[in-house]
Amino acid sequence: MSEIIKQCKCGSELFYTEILTSPNSFQSVYKCSKCGNRIGILSSGEMEHDIALLKAENEELHDKLTQIDNWCRAYPLSVFPEPDMKEVRMALEAVGITIDSVAASIMRRLLNGIQEIVSGGVK
Repeated sequence: MSEIIKQCKCGSELFYTEILTSPNSFQSVYKCSKCGNRIGILSSGEMEHDIALLKAENEELHDKLTQIDNWCRAYPLSVFPEPDMKEVRMALEAVGITIDSVAASIMRRLLNGIQEIVSGGVK
C-alpha cells in the first residue's frame, strides 16, 4: 500500500510503510521517497494527550501576554501626561543625574518585570 500523505522536509513525497505497535499505542510510519527519512504519526490517544498539553501551554502563554498587556495599560496619558523632557533633563542635570541613567533604570525595571511574568513569578 503506497498512499501519499504529505511531503518530507526535503520536498519529496512521504509514503506509508508500516505500523509500529506498543502495549498502549500505535504509530503509523511514513518514509520519504528521496532521502529515506522516516516520519512517525502518533495514535489518536497520544495526539489527544499532546493536544491537551499544547492547549494548557497556550493558555498559560495567553495569560502571561494578558498580564503584560495589562501592565502596558497601567500608566495612561490621561493620568500621567508626558513631561516636558527638556525641563526634566535640566532639573536632573542640576542635581548631577543624567536623563540617560534614569531612562536606563526605568527600562531595567520594565524588562525585569516582563522577565518575572514570563518566568512565572508575577500573577
